[in-house]
This record gives sequence, structure tokens and C-alpha cells, in this order.
Amino acid sequence: MPEGLGIDLGGVVIAEIWGMSWVPLSLPTFRRVQPIATAKESIARLVERFGKERIHIVSQCRGFHRDRALEWLEHHGFVPELFTIERIHFCDRWQEKVAICAELGITHFVDNKPQVLRSLDGVPNKHLFRSWPEALRALA
Repeated sequence: MPEGLGIDLGGVVIAEIWGMSWVPLSLPTFRRVQPIATAKESIARLVERFGKERIHIVSQCRGFHRDRALEWLEHHGFVPELFTIERIHFCDRWQEKVAICAELGITHFVDNKPQVLRSLDGVPNKHLFRSWPEALRALA
């Protein structure tokens, strides 16, 4: 089975604010929130390794935040350059990431929350991402 990569959105691609990943998408100026430094370049390298068809965003995102997340990704050039809409998967609760990863054949996952990574029993390669200085930069 080919390798597949899942990437969380809030706190991994979009900076968290005050330790909460949904805050940037709640701001009226959400389009101005910058990606985490080097996120786009790093994902571009991962696309070279895994192939564009094997990289997915798997993120907890509810209600109107879903439309805003898609708009933010398009505004900052992640869609369609690195991801197609079909490769973006939202869930209401982070626990739902387990089933999504199993369905997609995800073998590697990047998240900023240890409890999410611990729950992904079927994913052999789990990568914790933390970037607290980015939260301060996002507020500037």
C-alpha cells in the first residue's frame, strides 16, 4: 500500500492564537492571518516525496469555519497549488480523524495536539508539530 500523509490545519498550517486553532478563522480579518513560517515550502517538499494525490488535510473544523478555512487556503495559495478540494477533509470532533485516516490509508500524520496523535492507532508515523512563536506573529 502506498504511503499517505495527513496534515492538521490549525496550529500546523494556520497559526494558533492564544493556544486555540479556531481563533484565526473567527477573526473578521482571517485572510490576513499568515501561514506558519515555511509551511508552504515544507508542504511543497512533502508533495514531492508523497505525491499530490497522497497528501490530505484532515482537520477538525465546524460550521462556517469550514468555508473560511477553504477561503484562507485559496487566498494563501495552498489550494490548488498544493491541495485540491477533494483532498481536504473536515470533521466536527478530533476523534473522527481516526476513521478518516483509516479510510484514506494515511501512514504519516502531522498534528499539534499529542492526544490526537495518541488516538491514531492505525497510523504508524506520527509527528508532533509545535510553533508557539507563530501565535505571537499571527497577532501582529
